[in-house]
Amino acid sequence: MHNINETMPPTIVFLGTNDELIPVATAEEYKRRMENNGRRCDLHLYSGQSHGFFNYDNREYFTKTVEEMDAFLVSLDFLK
Repeated sequence: MHNINETMPPTIVFLGTNDELIPVATAEEYKRRMENNGRRCDLHLYSGQSHGFFNYDNREYFTKTVEEMDAFLVSLDFLK
């Protein structure tokens, strides 16, 4: 958070709005700082979800986040 600069790689963040370890405001501030440095940060907030919500056992959110991750990597030409 404190070392963000114009050389940071694009970032994708998945966060549940009920995460007790990382406040939504922290993720939003990270995104703001990235963008202020001309860097890309895709922030995906998942309403009502807690920390670690997209583990394999939670198939619905596991699938959603894998699809978002795939789209992110395709947009960067890392995947086809």
